[in-house]
Amino acid sequence: MESDLKIDKDSIGRLIDPRLRIFKNMFGTVCVLLNQNNSMKFRVTIFTLISLSFFAQEPTNPWKKEQILPTKDLADKIKTNAKDLPLILNIGPMQNIKTAQLVGAVNYEFGMMRLKDKLEGLDKNKDVVFYCGCCSYKTCPNIKPAFEAATKAGFKKIMILDLPVGIEEDWLKKGYPVE
Repeated sequence: MESDLKIDKDSIGRLIDPRLRIFKNMFGTVCVLLNQNNSMKFRVTIFTLISLSFFAQEPTNPWKKEQILPTKDLADKIKTNAKDLPLILNIGPMQNIKTAQLVGAVNYEFGMMRLKDKLEGLDKNKDVVFYCGCCSYKTCPNIKPAFEAATKAGFKKIMILDLPVGIEEDWLKKGYPVE
């Protein structure tokens, strides 16, 4: 049975999120192949598989953009010994930022237990800043588990230190305070 349905780049572009439209050209070749096969079942199957694999690769983080703390903001608070200095937790193996408390890598059971001990009994409205520094916070194996543990514990003001490259590049080379 032949179908009148034609799949093309424009119809796919309307189906996906506008910020992902830059990828619709990659679907162009696939659309040509799909249109060469007259089986509707084949078209739907291929389109579904491609769509699912594409969207499955999009990373998800539990934090919001406004929960990313610029390094300069934290450095300024540390330098001025601000009254509203947050609890700074080093959840990685890298150098300690001044006033930070070393927890260690929380992607291991021992580190996660230490984190939970540090958070226990604290005011849930206290500002808490996590950093690791081994790599970008976006790909760090410690940031997400720490953030999720603090959220689960009921903390409301959790922030991630903006280290897009790592502690060396984004903190030390800028001369920000360390211990």
